[in-house]
Amino acid sequence: MRTVFLILLIIVSINKGKSQCWEIIYDGGNDNIVFTNLEVLNDSVFWVVATLVEQGQSLGLRTEDKGDSWSIVTWPSSISHPSSIELIDQNSAFIGAFKYSVFKTEDTGWSWDDVDLPPEGGGTQIRYIVFNNENEGWLTVDKGSIFHTQDGGSNWVEKGNNVEDGIPFFRGFQALTDSVAFFFGYHAFSSANSARVWKTINKGDTWNILNLGLPTNEIGFFFLNQDTGWVASQNNIIYKTMDGGDTWSEYTVTDNSETYGSTIQFTSNSIGWAGGAILDSPDFYNAFISYSEDGGETWARQHLAIDTSYVFDYENENRIRELHMVNDTLGYAISSRGRIYRYRGRAAECGPAPVLLGTNALSPSFSWAAAEGCFDGYYFQIGSSPGEDDLLPPTDVGLDTFFHATAPLPENTTAYATVRPYNHQFGPAQSCESTVFLTPDCPPAPIVIDTGYCAGSPLLWGDSLINAPGTYTFPAQALTGCDSTTVLKVEAYALDTSFVDTFFCSSSDGLLWGDSLLPQPGAYTFAYLNAQGCDSTVQVSLALTNSSFSAIDTFYCEGEPFWWGDTLLPGPGLHTLAYRSAEGCDSALQVTLQARNNSYVELDTALSPGAVFMGSAFYTDTTFTQLHPASNSCDSLTTIHIEIISNTRAAAKPSPWRCYPNPARSLLWAEGPSSNARLQLWSAGGQRVGLPKHSLPAPDGAGRYRYAYNISHLPPGLYWLQITWEGGTALEKVVKM
Repeated sequence: MRTVFLILLIIVSINKGKSQCWEIIYDGGNDNIVFTNLEVLNDSVFWVVATLVEQGQSLGLRTEDKGDSWSIVTWPSSISHPSSIELIDQNSAFIGAFKYSVFKTEDTGWSWDDVDLPPEGGGTQIRYIVFNNENEGWLTVDKGSIFHTQDGGSNWVEKGNNVEDGIPFFRGFQALTDSVAFFFGYHAFSSANSARVWKTINKGDTWNILNLGLPTNEIGFFFLNQDTGWVASQNNIIYKTMDGGDTWSEYTVTDNSETYGSTIQFTSNSIGWAGGAILDSPDFYNAFISYSEDGGETWARQHLAIDTSYVFDYENENRIRELHMVNDTLGYAISSRGRIYRYRGRAAECGPAPVLLGTNALSPSFSWAAAEGCFDGYYFQIGSSPGEDDLLPPTDVGLDTFFHATAPLPENTTAYATVRPYNHQFGPAQSCESTVFLTPDCPPAPIVIDTGYCAGSPLLWGDSLINAPGTYTFPAQALTGCDSTTVLKVEAYALDTSFVDTFFCSSSDGLLWGDSLLPQPGAYTFAYLNAQGCDSTVQVSLALTNSSFSAIDTFYCEGEPFWWGDTLLPGPGLHTLAYRSAEGCDSALQVTLQARNNSYVELDTALSPGAVFMGSAFYTDTTFTQLHPASNSCDSLTTIHIEIISNTRAAAKPSPWRCYPNPARSLLWAEGPSSNARLQLWSAGGQRVGLPKHSLPAPDGAGRYRYAYNISHLPPGLYWLQITWEGGTALEKVVKM
């Protein structure tokens, strides 16, 4: 059950990395997984030795598809942790361990066979097993022996008898050819400069120390051929030899002196990688990998996903323990924090176009979303056309996604900002999208500001204190970035004292002034800020105003409504109206209303044809009405009936119907001898206005009936009222006022 638990623990952590040049293909997370050995067979097959610290166990991870999937490899029960591993082919491998033991598998780790070793091995720790091919290999024993085999490990020959200064503790071994090999080691762990590199050119018959004293016992070394090699050491130093180790040159890896190299490899005389730990954060070392394309003389740090969230109690560093480059565009690396990286070198890809921030377009600021793919940073540039850089050369902003131009751009210019992700191996991305913007046309005229200060309080403008009125000039920069001049016209504001006379009504509790209730008449003083923001005072003189009462007698004429303001008084009598006085206080008005009748007079006269009456000649029977003011200020209506008398006919009989008031404004009354009369109203042009809207007839004296007809909706003018009853038809002229 314990083994099953560990297997599941590892499998669920696979493939957490993002797509970068060095992408994480295995992330041990916080499971206390420490990787110690990396053995790469080819571009797809490699093994990793892992220790699960909390469980005190060791196992292997094996992949055959470049790390896309993994299998678990368990060791023989007698080995708690392998100190060395060597792959012979896709199925076969050797492991060495403490207690001078070596095992071999030929079925990808499902079973292991003990390898017989010579009894004269001496030490107890198998440190390295290295094979040139399936037959020829080397085996080192700390402070003990160096063995060589030419038959795939069946037989071993001692090759450590002629090691200059004796066999050390081994910390690195590289078999370059069947005759040339190198190893690195030390004799005393605590002794400074005790680490050395040994070399053989005769298949181990003799081993000579190279001319290089190293300040640390933990390094990484790599030889490309018998003459050219590199050593990655502490103190940010890379050593390089081109004469087989007789002389060495020193180069720095990063700009941080707290850089410690632990692994290095070159795929050619010029292209190589180095890895280790760097003190990026106080008291914590992060893993780093740097790239060189000039043989190790200069280095550029590649973007590597790092993680400081899981820190073991016993160890406060995270380093690249080992890297192995298959070729210029494919490699693998392991870190002490349980991560496996895969390098896939390829051209950088363009990301989203930058976004202009703010309004300062002379010294603009931009931000952009992070790119994807293989990149180690961004170049930011500005040009007068898309993709060009004539206005701002490419600027390396690292992994920041923000840029601010410190030097102003040319005025009144159409500019194009471009972000180009880059990686150190293939350079920047090409043909990336640009963002166009227009720099302002800066006006030469100064900015004039009218301002002032309150008496006793000087004006602070920037870092200048102004305590006298006058004109002051300051250099300035507008939001657009344009250089300008600000001219201040400063005046001294006097303190204000104002006076207000007001009142409150006797029916209220007082006057509300701001948030203060003034309950009684008197003088009050308040402080406030005036329009210029200066301290000022207002003195309020408050009086009491009583509510008022008034009365009025008036009248209305018969047939007309009476309005008082917007109130219709329904009839004669006493009416009380509430209102606000001119001062805004509640008041009352008592209206005594009387109804007055209109005066109606009818005159009948007879004229001979062509006779003149009231200044006019008449030839036919005519009826007309005259309107005069009566003595009671109401209307006086006189209706005159003119009958033309001739020798051939007698005078017409007067109409038994009477219409009044005439002229009329709203109600028209018709009075006559019938209770079944039919009334129709005609315009002066002979158009029927409509059937009358009249009330039921009401008797008014013996044999007389009245009809009320509402004509208030009609426009003023002359109308004819046709009355038809059982005794005949009458046509009455009506004037609408």
